[in-house]
Amino acid sequence: MRTLDRVDLSASSLARTALLTSSGLAVLGSCLGFAAMTQGAMGIAEGVLITCGGVFGALLLVILLAFRSVRTQRVAVAAVAFYGAYLCAGLLIALLTAGQHESALIYLQWFFPLLILNRMVNAPRAGQIAANILLVLPLAIIVAFLGVLFRDTQPTMVYLTLVACLSYTLFSFMLSAVSRYREAYIVESERGKSLSMQAEVLESISDCFISMDGEFRLTYANDTACAELGIERKSLIGSELRSINQSLFPAWMLAELSSTRGDVASQHEIQSDQGQWYEMRCFSHPERISIAFRNVTEMVTSRHNLQAAYERLREQSELLDKAQDAIFVQDFDTRILYWNKGAEDLFGWSAEEILGRRAADLLLVDAEAIVPAWQAIVHGGEWSGELEKRKKDGTRITVESRVKALREETGHPRSVLTINTDITDRKVAEDRIHNLAFYDHLTGLANRTLLMERLEEILRRKQQRDHHAALLFIDLDDFKTLNDTAGHEAGDGLLKEIARRLRQIIRRSDSVARFGGDEFVVILEELSSDRGKATAEARRVGEKILRACREPYVTAHCSFESTASIGITLFVPHCVTVEDLLKRADLAMYQAKEQGRNNLCFFDSSMEVSASERAVLLADMRSALQNQEFSLHFQPQLDSSFHITGCEALLRWRHPQRGNVSPGEFIPLAESSGLIVDMGAWVLRTACRQLAYWGGQPHMRSLEMSVNVSPRQFLDKDFERLVANVVAESGADPRQLKLEITESVMMENIEETLSTMTALKALGIGFSLDDFGTGYSSLSQLKRLPLDQLKVDQSFVRGVEQAETDASIVRTIIGLGRELGLNVLAEGVETAQQYGFLKEHDCHSFQGFLFSPALPASQFESFVKDFSRRDGGMTGDAEPRFVEAGDYPTAMTAAD
Repeated sequence: MRTLDRVDLSASSLARTALLTSSGLAVLGSCLGFAAMTQGAMGIAEGVLITCGGVFGALLLVILLAFRSVRTQRVAVAAVAFYGAYLCAGLLIALLTAGQHESALIYLQWFFPLLILNRMVNAPRAGQIAANILLVLPLAIIVAFLGVLFRDTQPTMVYLTLVACLSYTLFSFMLSAVSRYREAYIVESERGKSLSMQAEVLESISDCFISMDGEFRLTYANDTACAELGIERKSLIGSELRSINQSLFPAWMLAELSSTRGDVASQHEIQSDQGQWYEMRCFSHPERISIAFRNVTEMVTSRHNLQAAYERLREQSELLDKAQDAIFVQDFDTRILYWNKGAEDLFGWSAEEILGRRAADLLLVDAEAIVPAWQAIVHGGEWSGELEKRKKDGTRITVESRVKALREETGHPRSVLTINTDITDRKVAEDRIHNLAFYDHLTGLANRTLLMERLEEILRRKQQRDHHAALLFIDLDDFKTLNDTAGHEAGDGLLKEIARRLRQIIRRSDSVARFGGDEFVVILEELSSDRGKATAEARRVGEKILRACREPYVTAHCSFESTASIGITLFVPHCVTVEDLLKRADLAMYQAKEQGRNNLCFFDSSMEVSASERAVLLADMRSALQNQEFSLHFQPQLDSSFHITGCEALLRWRHPQRGNVSPGEFIPLAESSGLIVDMGAWVLRTACRQLAYWGGQPHMRSLEMSVNVSPRQFLDKDFERLVANVVAESGADPRQLKLEITESVMMENIEETLSTMTALKALGIGFSLDDFGTGYSSLSQLKRLPLDQLKVDQSFVRGVEQAETDASIVRTIIGLGRELGLNVLAEGVETAQQYGFLKEHDCHSFQGFLFSPALPASQFESFVKDFSRRDGGMTGDAEPRFVEAGDYPTAMTAAD
């Protein structure tokens, strides 16, 4: 017994100790849980749970104090210990997860399993009660085990266990209810925030937004929609949509929304009665309908304009594809943006192959050549010029390129339009004509025309510079001997070799030209400003040329040693014309020949014709003009059908003492003295009177008459009035009068020449360019003049039988005349072979001793009458038979 009492006493002491510990922990846990809940560190449900646990522990404390039996105390001690442990664990977890309310609640639920069940399974209430009873059975077993441990066999233990279970269940239901209420509150709060945020978003967007119920009554409209519709919000809400604006919300759209209930979206473009376009986006839901719309009039207008622009562009593209030129558009990196059919044909690249690729890489031969063009485009907007480009197969072509910048509305260039025209064939023809016009066909040196232009340029520069320049006139000695003995081929070879040697001798700043035949001219520039030193420098160059010319010329068939004679003159201030320079150098050259050839000589005044001799000859000419010593002879001109179409009036002088004086002797003196103006006037009056007289004779009336006009006479200020007066006074038909001018007329003053010719052309007078090919006219000037005829110089006609160069020149002149629409007349035709060559190459007209020399007027009339009697000339393919008849040789008839 004592032992048992000691055990009871020990248990009693232990119970009391546990009672005090549990009660203290319960009260402390309750206070701390309430404080944590008020500070936000613990949720409401957790705080209530801890607080109730503390209250429950306090009630047990009262029971134990009221009932001091040992058994009761033991049971109370066990219960209080259980709940104390629970509270301690819950408090510890809550403190460790402070600030994480949800986490704390989850950990606490492990001590109330019913909460887990309620959250995870949303079971009916009866099922929750049954599940709770099953979950608290382990608690009852634990309590019973504690009772057995303390040897408690009374029913009080069972009762207290049931009370513990019921209280546990009660608290579980309370906690579950509180948790559900909290969740519902949070969901509703979040929904309110979401709706508030949606409303703010709808009010802030630029689109109009309205919402309706199933009957199309408005439940919401944002400010933008109210402003667009022009109706206040309070008037809109509750109104039917179809009554607001029927054009904006047509019946068919509302019917479509009615028939498609559900989560369906649709989009439309609608035009209002005011002409405004709106984009409508409709959203149909089972309970409501929403429409977002905005004014897109500008966008629709822009789209329509864009479509119209595209159509125009497509039409323009079709037109561009029909163009013969290559047309393409590139950006400023030269990437191709557009490529028409003409470009495909010209360059060989298809649009699919070249679009997006760089034109600089594919088309340009020299990328640097396009730099000036791009600079001009950037600054001026456009450029035109000639460029060399490359085709797909690598072939190089020359194009005339016109480039223009395409700009945006702001004026900023966005791309470049390029139009290319293939001028390769034209450039080849132009280069050929240019070479024929300015370069010697045989030697490749500059010809007389280009030489004259360079001399004119040097004379202009000399007026501004102090350095001297010199002109060397070179003539090959005994060149005719080589031609006669070895043939023209050997002579041509020597000329080529001399040209090559001259090129090697002269400096880059100097010039060399073939003046004609076996004559060459060298121009030395940049000589010393001291006259003596300049003379020495020119002499050294002349001596080099003499040594070079003395070197043997060897061919496959012979070896020939040639020499040269050189005349040199310095450019002097009072030598103001090119003709003066050439004359001085020519005189010096002849002086060198007189000194034994293979020599050089500088010009001095003693070489010129003496003033007395010139004065005598000039006086005789003036006397001849007064005494009617001059006369006109007429040389017939025939067409390709062998009909006489006209004649050329030629001046002749029979001196009382000297007899017949050659025109080559007195006409140059008349030109230089100025007497040519008076002599030309006499020739023109006499010729017009003769033309008027022939107009009354049936067999002469259809003939034209050509009259030579000297450059000095043509450029005389009274020449135009003189011609008009002479034609009017004589009664001659101006349409049968043709004035022959030389190429030098054009070089004097092209504008004045053009003005005079235009005025006389208006009277019906024709013009012929005499000695074409020997002067120095430019083709650009030639095409400006109102010419009717080109006369091939007799020096070329004489050479067509022996020199291929002369034959080529004649063919070219005939072709040039044909291209320019001009009649081509060959003068100086002396042999049947020359005539045959000219006719074979479609020369239009002929003149020369083969047909007749120049005849006095009476003999010419007889010639024409006799010629016209014989079947009117030639017809068909018959060839002429040249015979001697009377005092003149002539082609009389066709061969039988």
